[in-house]
Amino acid sequence: MTPEEACSFLSDLINTSVVILNSPEAIERFCASNSFHTAQKSFTAHGIHNLINHLNGRNIVIYRDVLMMHMALVSVRDMPVIIGPYCTEELRDASVELLKRRFSIRNLSSKDFLSYRSRYKHCSNEDIIRNCHVLLKYTGGLKAETVDRFQDELPRRPEEWQYTRQNYEILVTERYKAETEMMECISVGDAAQAIRKYRYLHDNVRFMMSIGSAVNAGPASAAVVRTTIRVPMMNAGLPPVLIDQITGESSHNINKCRNREEIANENERLIRVACEAIRRFR
Repeated sequence: MTPEEACSFLSDLINTSVVILNSPEAIERFCASNSFHTAQKSFTAHGIHNLINHLNGRNIVIYRDVLMMHMALVSVRDMPVIIGPYCTEELRDASVELLKRRFSIRNLSSKDFLSYRSRYKHCSNEDIIRNCHVLLKYTGGLKAETVDRFQDELPRRPEEWQYTRQNYEILVTERYKAETEMMECISVGDAAQAIRKYRYLHDNVRFMMSIGSAVNAGPASAAVVRTTIRVPMMNAGLPPVLIDQITGESSHNINKCRNREEIANENERLIRVACEAIRRFR
């Protein structure tokens, strides 16, 4: 399979742009199609060339820009290929405001920015890395041995906390509201709505971690989720032995998880099991 055919096929398969950057014109077209704000320094010809320079023929480059947009680069038969942009988390108005103030980004409309992000697929970096390996395999390229990660951040100001506190408080308030709503959904056995609220909580915390406003404690946070889910199960009248059995199994599964995404999947499974138990009990 030629690199062009493989890139076209992969792009259709994952619904994400996969482009060979084999000419200045291709780079210019990529930047013109995907750049949204002047803060995105690497969505320029100069910025793309800097990323390409990090390729050594045996690595994958994962890049995150200041507006939380991601790209992956890999060398296919000595030609740079870029996958993306793509998003790894959802942002909401409060998150965007916090991001703007954190990095002093001006002239950025939250509504327009969220509309821009909606054009791109949400997926994990791990999925994209697997796709890079598949691309190399079917084009006869050298197997990638390392993954190099880079991120672009604007200079931070020493007094940044005074600019972020108000929006940080908004995020915290939204998180507590969503947590309460998730518990209410579980208490009536509504798994779909409870998982929707959990995913908002997951994205909220992950965003705060990504800008340095929260600590990544995957297993510990899963323990908090289990405790939160126990409350509506107890309020619904489920026997303590059954609650302990359900949450104990989840705790065992969490210990085998290898990353945050697997932990999130286990938490969602726990929510579904809890809601099913409440529906059956009633």
